[in-house]
Amino acid sequence: MNPVAEMFILASKSVTNITKTTNNTQNLIVSDWRTEVIEEKVEENFKLEHVEEGLKGVARFTSKYIIPSEDGIKRYQCTDSSREVFMYKDSDGIIQKDIGARKLKNVITEPIIKKSTKLVAEERFRLSNLIAKTKDFDIVTSSSNNIINLTSKFQEIKDIDVNPSFSKEMAVICR
Repeated sequence: MNPVAEMFILASKSVTNITKTTNNTQNLIVSDWRTEVIEEKVEENFKLEHVEEGLKGVARFTSKYIIPSEDGIKRYQCTDSSREVFMYKDSDGIIQKDIGARKLKNVITEPIIKKSTKLVAEERFRLSNLIAKTKDFDIVTSSSNNIINLTSKFQEIKDIDVNPSFSKEMAVICR
């Protein structure tokens, strides 16, 4: 194939990709990331099961409660999963770029850590009481392992700013 034809094909693919991305981002609905809205959604809907999954659980929660789609239209769109580039429409209706889900992390981190701390403390207390009340080796072992795993996942959540798992999971969820 001659070089001019190859360049034309490559340019056509780029225009097609830009058009698809533009159409996807123009169809976004506004994301409401006000602090009070985020805190309320976290308080009402963030559960121990999310903590037990670590950052994958946080991403799953976020996609369902913070950035849910409405009638098939997304609030938060991954436009480049390899570079973890996301787009969303802010409260003024302006399309914003969010590289590495940094802006999303900034609005959810504090309420998520606060609620995770409470949930983990309650579960550790419950499991510690169970260990103290039983002489069954299997229950003690299982409960101790649950405490260790829960602590590990909680630490993962606390490290959301330095751990790339959240943005990688969001890239998969928000395609």
